[in-house]
Amino acid sequence: MSVFTRKLFSLGMKTHLSDFLSDEAFTRLLYYCYMGKRLNLDNPQDFNEKVQWLKLYHRTSLYVQCADKYAVRQYVKEKIGCQYLNKCIDVYEKVEDIDFLSLPDSFVLKATHGSGWNIVCPDKSKLNWHDACGKMRKWLKNDFSRIGREWQYREIPPRIVCEAFMEEPDGAPLKDYKLFTFNGETKYIAVEFDKPDGRHYINFYDANWDYQKDKHLAEPCDETAIVRPECLEEMKSLAGKLSADFPMCRVDFYALGGKKIVFGELTFTPGKGCNRFWPDSFALEMGQYIKLPQRGVVC
Repeated sequence: MSVFTRKLFSLGMKTHLSDFLSDEAFTRLLYYCYMGKRLNLDNPQDFNEKVQWLKLYHRTSLYVQCADKYAVRQYVKEKIGCQYLNKCIDVYEKVEDIDFLSLPDSFVLKATHGSGWNIVCPDKSKLNWHDACGKMRKWLKNDFSRIGREWQYREIPPRIVCEAFMEEPDGAPLKDYKLFTFNGETKYIAVEFDKPDGRHYINFYDANWDYQKDKHLAEPCDETAIVRPECLEEMKSLAGKLSADFPMCRVDFYALGGKKIVFGELTFTPGKGCNRFWPDSFALEMGQYIKLPQRGVVC
């Protein structure tokens, strides 16, 4: 893959020329630009190839509900109970509907129809509300699915949801436990966290919490293994119930103090299907766990 190819793809995105490509053509080009090789859709083998296949050929309304940061709450309530949901303060269709003065001293705002569109506010007195409103207006105008043709986001009504701010009992930033599940079975758990040095880390563990120091993603891994959370078995059980209907689903939880479980999100196309696994055999192993359904777009 050349730098020129990446720049050309980026130009196509900015000028909206890529919008004229079919989902399959766009996906093939996206994959080539990020992974540096052609996408095998006829006989996909590794994790990324199978995620791209699922993105193109396995579509159900349940994916839309579960990718929606607000609508998924009902799904979670039905599957495992509302006690695992973070407190929802309100949901808004327009930025002008948000009464900043009535918001609590700390909160989180996020777009329902995208990924990574979040404003984490631990202290309202320090938040530039004008800038925050500008950011949210851009979210509401944008179609997140343009970035990676993750079609489910295109079907979600654009809204802003406000939830309670969370942190560890000792005031430390949250650890994000991402359970990679396959038809309800957890195979690996990626833990994302920040350290005082300001760096972001991702550690991988297998389902028994054995630290996989030689398996990782693009982010660096920390050499020190994280203490096994007391609620690990409960997390895996809950993840199984939430993901049983999907060939592959990443179920994200927070575990406050390693004990109290709070649902984060369900993700069906991690990294747009362009994840940098090391070593390559890790991507192949993860791909073997995905059992592809019969090809066909269903409602």
